[in-house]
Amino acid sequence: MTGVSLVNQGVLQPYFQPILSLDHFRVIGYEALGRKVTPLGEESLGPYFANPDIHDGDKRVVDRALRRQALAKLSSFEGDCKLFLNVKPSWIYDYRNRPDEIPTLRFLEELGVDGSRIVLELTEDQFDGELSLLHEVLSVYRSKGCQIAIDDMGIGFSNFDRVAFLEPEYMKIDLHFVRNSRHFASYRSLLQAFSSVAEHIGSSLLLEGIETEDDVELALAHGARYLQGFYFSRAKPDFFDAGEFVTSLSALSKRYYSAQSQALNAAFDVGLDIVNVVARVRGLLRLRTSTDRDDLDGFVRWLTARMSSVCCRAYICAADGTQLSYNYARTDSGMWEVSKYRKGCNWAWRPYFLESIAAMNRSQQGILSKLYRDIDSLKAIRTFSCPLHDDHYLFVDLDVDQLAR
Repeated sequence: MTGVSLVNQGVLQPYFQPILSLDHFRVIGYEALGRKVTPLGEESLGPYFANPDIHDGDKRVVDRALRRQALAKLSSFEGDCKLFLNVKPSWIYDYRNRPDEIPTLRFLEELGVDGSRIVLELTEDQFDGELSLLHEVLSVYRSKGCQIAIDDMGIGFSNFDRVAFLEPEYMKIDLHFVRNSRHFASYRSLLQAFSSVAEHIGSSLLLEGIETEDDVELALAHGARYLQGFYFSRAKPDFFDAGEFVTSLSALSKRYYSAQSQALNAAFDVGLDIVNVVARVRGLLRLRTSTDRDDLDGFVRWLTARMSSVCCRAYICAADGTQLSYNYARTDSGMWEVSKYRKGCNWAWRPYFLESIAAMNRSQQGILSKLYRDIDSLKAIRTFSCPLHDDHYLFVDLDVDQLAR
């Protein structure tokens, strides 16, 4: 069936799935999704657009018909919300030499829709054109107020050089992709990395595929600003009241943040216990020179015997990053074992190290690191560090999962 005949049947209809903001827990926009609606029910057009046997021209006809309907719906809606429109970069690219003919911008003008209410979601597995020319076409959209989202971060079109070049306002990650991976723990770390990338390029992280409370908590834990998924609602033919989910989402967020605050307080309490022990024995330590290594190893060994069960690694470093003691690491059985090969390694290359040293020198107090995943054990870790004497600093890794218990 051709795209024109499908349009003429009058069965095409845009549906809208809400996107919520964690700033104020309200609906801030909708992703427009194509449906074929008949007396037998509704049918997603996702398989239609993904079918390689259907001519690209037919897909464009159907897409534009749906897009115009969605924009017409938006133009008659009095609420303040954005509309996220899926579009292939190759389709946009075709207008690089004729930007005045871009269909979406013509629809905006015809319907009186402000471009600032539109977000283009770039979705495609392959794009072989020149990125600089695509950027120029996107600049035409942006000149009208439109924003850009990169869909399916981490796969297909959304590789990092393109993300950095296009500077999208939104980076979108599908939790289905993360949840179904056999390496789920590692992908949790990647979520944190995507959050960091988004922060550094001035983009906002949007997590879709939210289906459970656990998914919401995962989003809260990894810096997502916007949420979308069946947990809130499937796509429907009408818009929602913007405040429909405020009560439930704000309550869930408060519970999560309360639990995280308790875990952080527990981590600080562990750190304070370590500081108190160090303070009691500091006079017994012979830390006068950086070559007095035996005393440092003995001290760390003595200290581990007095540490909480959440402490899983301890060592001493100099201000220049050189590790002065052995690694003392807790095994699964709860016993401590010594790893000698780390002594002499330099950790100044780690992004947080020199910043931590400067913070400790300024405050002369212990500090707690951000959450990260340990390279060796893959455990979720926070590191407590505190100054000992002169340029010696104690570092103690805390098992975050145990802190939460």
